[in-house]
Amino acid sequence: MRLIIYLDKLTSTMDIAHILAEKGYPHGTVIVAEEQTQGRGRFERKWYSPKGGLWFSIILRSKDLLIQSSFLGIIIGVSVLEVLEKFLKDIELNFKWPNDIEYNGKKVAGILIESIYEKELKYIIVGVGINLLVDPNDIKDLKAFSLRDYITTYDKNIVLIEVLEKLETNLNGFPHNWKEIFNFYKNKFPYIGKGVFIRNKNQKAKVIDMTEDGGIVLLTDNKVQKYEWGGVSLEFEGTSH
Repeated sequence: MRLIIYLDKLTSTMDIAHILAEKGYPHGTVIVAEEQTQGRGRFERKWYSPKGGLWFSIILRSKDLLIQSSFLGIIIGVSVLEVLEKFLKDIELNFKWPNDIEYNGKKVAGILIESIYEKELKYIIVGVGINLLVDPNDIKDLKAFSLRDYITTYDKNIVLIEVLEKLETNLNGFPHNWKEIFNFYKNKFPYIGKGVFIRNKNQKAKVIDMTEDGGIVLLTDNKVQKYEWGGVSLEFEGTSH
């Protein structure tokens, strides 16, 4: 049986998940918040998390889950998007490498993975944030996008349970299902052939391809460079930061 802990207002589900993981809460424990005051994304970027969104974190500690972040990040993203597509009307979402789901260049959902090691992998915390039913007026100036007017259910728990079930199925099927999952992701990644800006190098580049383990291949100054999943901070042409 899956343990799901529902909370009202807190700093971040990631923070609570780490605390509970250190206390020994089991693999698969889920922490859900109505609102986060200090939601965060990669590189400690602030993630505005008002009421209406679906904000949750999962504790993963299975010994069988020795999946590197590139595979895990792609699997989580695909699981979320597969479920969202089931409930969407009139719009089509896509991935922005490595961990965002977006619409028309604006962020709809994001994924955060934090792994804790003590000589070996101790546990992983996966955070997911979806602008599911957020009032569009609350985020219109944040280069984000709410699905409220395009979703066919107003029950966030239905979406949560389906995401958790889809994620469990996809994780249990790994690595045999990896090709199918990777192809789903790549087919919804529209930036191959497009320009990007490498933030930490202050350098322009072009997306050439994705590697089969979820990394990205860039062309910079006539030099091809490969980066592992999440290994570089990119700004894609025509998208929010």
